[in-house]
Parts: sequence; C-alpha cells; structure tokens
Amino acid sequence: AGSTDGIVRLWAFHTGGLQERFEAHSGAVVAMDVAPDMKWLVSGGEDCRIMLWNVNLQMKDDTDDTISKVLQSADPVHKVAFAGEERIVIATAASSIRIWSTSSNAQRLVETGTGPIQSLNICKDAALMVCGHGNGSVCALQLGSCEDEERSRKETMSEFIGLALSSNNRYVASVSTDGTVRTWDVEKGSQLMCTTTYQESIFAICWYPDSQHLLIGGGDSKVRKIEAMSGLEVKNWSHHSDAIQAVAVSKNSLHMASGSKDTTVRVYDIRFGNNKVVVLK
Repeated sequence: AGSTDGIVRLWAFHTGGLQERFEAHSGAVVAMDVAPDMKWLVSGGEDCRIMLWNVNLQMKDDTDDTISKVLQSADPVHKVAFAGEERIVIATAASSIRIWSTSSNAQRLVETGTGPIQSLNICKDAALMVCGHGNGSVCALQLGSCEDEERSRKETMSEFIGLALSSNNRYVASVSTDGTVRTWDVEKGSQLMCTTTYQESIFAICWYPDSQHLLIGGGDSKVRKIEAMSGLEVKNWSHHSDAIQAVAVSKNSLHMASGSKDTTVRVYDIRFGNNKVVVLK
C-alpha cells in the first residue's frame, strides 16, 4: 500500500506483519502495481516520479539496491499499471498516457482524450487497456507491440471516479460520487446495469475473478459484494470507521482487502465470513 508519507509498505496478509518498507518518494504515493511475475513493483507519486522496485531483491536480503529505475515526469502521476513483464503504462495530470519499456527505457506517447485520466486498467494478457477521463469518456485501446500502440476506440459511458475491467475482458464497471454503479459491454459500449441504491459516494471498485460479481466501497465505510448484471447485494462487511478508498480480491477469490481513510488496510478470509479479519496499520 502507498501512503501520504511517501512510503510503500508490504505486509504478510495472513499475519498482518509488516514485511518491507520502500522509501524514496518525496510526496504522497498515489499509484502502484505489481508485475505479473510478482518480482517487480512500480509506484508513482505527487513528486512526479515513477519508481521501479525489485521486490525479490528486497525480500531476500537487506541491500539498499532495490530501486531498479526512476522515471521523471513533468506532471504528478495519477495511475501506473504493468502491461506484461516489461512495459508500464503511466497516466499523469496531463490527458495523455506514456508507455514505458523498462528493458530499453524508451517511452511512447498515446493520446487517449481530453482531461486527466482518473482510472486505468490492463487486461491479463496485456492486449487491451481501458482508461477513463474525468469528463466521463472511456477509451478502450488495443495494445500491440511497442511499435504499434495506437489502435483505439473511444466510448462515452458516464461520469465516474472509478473504473474496473473484468478478467474476461468483456465488461467494464464504473462508480461515481452520486453512489451510482454501472456495468458496460466493452465491445458495444452499451450499458448493462445501473443501480442507484447507495446514498453515499462510491470510491472503489474491482471485479471478482468470475466476472459475475463486483466488490465496491465508499463513503458509508462498508465493503459490498454485488451481482454485476443485476446490482443486487450479496453480502457486506462493516469493519472500517471511515470511507473506503480501495478494494481488491485475490485471484482464487478466497481473500479480499480494503483500504480506508481510517488509515487501516483490512484483509478478509471470505471462507470465514465476518469472523476472520486481519488489520494492517
């Protein structure tokens, strides 16, 4: 998890014990992602820097040589995401996206629309990227080789503050400050579901691996599992004391995590319902 103190922290979620601290940013860390091989971590911050960390090296010994590369941006970083093992997609306060090849250090600029990018998702095979702008426009971009990045399709879906791409690459889900949750067909750009059940803003969203359920969190401090195509609530968890800012589900669907303004990250063992929760501070 990243923090306003500029530190990236790694925990063992089974025990809640702090494993490592990565310290190099001079401002808040607002974006992070882990490479598919789990060996690298990228972080981006308000200090306009993107840092590539060797997680394996840090976990094996106490050497300080954990920062592999540093990229300086002209603007504060909003989002970062791995597109395969050797490419990182970077979204900043500007309206464009940069694709950074970590092997060659080359960068490629991709224009995706107007306005700052609020959300960024890459599919598992790194073939499709979906990004959302603050003005409500969503761009679905086919990622080819480093020499062919510009095939794109733009759809205006809805005003939102969070966006998530399903694991089967067929659906996009969005959440907004008015408490609305929507799902969309990526190929057609058509809306499949819209629910306005929630009175508080929804800030965080992610898909379950089955591409049938969503995990959401917002201003009422609750984490909810809902059906993606009907909006019906399946279950909710009430362990935080302030707004939820981030949610995640493990690949095997056995664990989920939530981060809150109450300065805690909570990890849930879904097999035990509300009874098995690990608190990370």
